[in-house]
Amino acid sequence: GKGTRPTGAFRKFESVEQKPNGLVVVKLHETEIVSVDPEGNFTLDTGGFKTSMTLEAMNSALAPFRISVTAPAGFDGDWMVSDGKRFMQRVQDGTQLPVIGHRDPAVRAQRGLSLIHISEPTRLLSISYAVFCLKKKKKKKLIKTHVTTNEIK
Repeated sequence: GKGTRPTGAFRKFESVEQKPNGLVVVKLHETEIVSVDPEGNFTLDTGGFKTSMTLEAMNSALAPFRISVTAPAGFDGDWMVSDGKRFMQRVQDGTQLPVIGHRDPAVRAQRGLSLIHISEPTRLLSISYAVFCLKKKKKKKLIKTHVTTNEIK
């Protein structure tokens, strides 16, 4: 995809869930596009939907782990997944990626939980933004009050 810009349109079709076996999945519509097993290993699956929305949603889920998916020959061509350093391979639906990123199994095991926590603020973006604005407003009031108190002394 040359010339495609991220739109964030996928967000309304995306969900993240943890299954009873500990697998954490990011779904786009009904397709589990990114899965993280309890050991922190990733599996990618386009579900046959090689679109800009699928690509953007995969990259959004993988970005915190410094992994990216590209479509250098266009969406219909081969997609590549890489950590930008040691690893690059063709995306094949349902294939588990080799161990990438952090080597410590304890750190890797936290990836699924990280994915859940990362996804929540984006899903509740308008609420988060409203809370952020309220906190910012409250902080400004506190700063003004503090300055005024110091000036009186």
